[in-house]
Amino acid sequence: MAAAPSDGVQQGPPQGRGSSPWEWWNDAEVQKDLDLSADKVKQINDFYVRRNLELRPIVHEIQRQVAELEKMTRERVVDESTYQIQVMKVEAARARLGESRTVMLYRMIRVLTPEQHQKLQDIMARRFGRGGRGPSSR
Repeated sequence: MAAAPSDGVQQGPPQGRGSSPWEWWNDAEVQKDLDLSADKVKQINDFYVRRNLELRPIVHEIQRQVAELEKMTRERVVDESTYQIQVMKVEAARARLGESRTVMLYRMIRVLTPEQHQKLQDIMARRFGRGGRGPSSR
């Protein structure tokens, strides 16, 4: 699956197959650094959980469309325009996934004060910046 387009929000390392996103709001060190209240942590987590539930049909659609595209690719019998339409279906489903993610991230950062948001950006830059370090690298 293609990477989501940059949305201007620092959110952690790129996601690969089988990897889980870093739930920064559930990280005790981040909670302390940002002085996140339990209410804010719950609110942010609720956005995340709700999005995951809402994504299930989109993820299934992507899987279905990708499987059809892979079948077309293997069989090599459809004309180019039919193949292109299938590619467009796959990419449209992926775009919906990216849109959902970007909106969720926006909801999350709106819970933060401007100072907390800046501190979070600084934490993300330290952890996942040019050095490619992960959460365990401090």
